[in-house]
Amino acid sequence: MSDGPSTRNQPNAIVSDRYNAYKVPVKSVLGDSVKHIRVESFKDDISNNLIESFHH
Repeated sequence: MSDGPSTRNQPNAIVSDRYNAYKVPVKSVLGDSVKHIRVESFKDDISNNLIESFHH
C-alpha cells in the first residue's frame, strides 16, 4: 500500500455510477487532482458501461 496519491500513471478522471460508497475511496486513493465523474444513467454521454460489463 502506498502512503498517499501518486502522480505516476495516475488517470486524469475516473468514471463510476452514483453509488455513494465510491466517493471517499476515490478521493482518498486518487486525491483531488483526479476528476471523479459520477454518471447517473447508462444513457449519459459518458458512461461506465464497458467496465460494468465485466461484473457478470
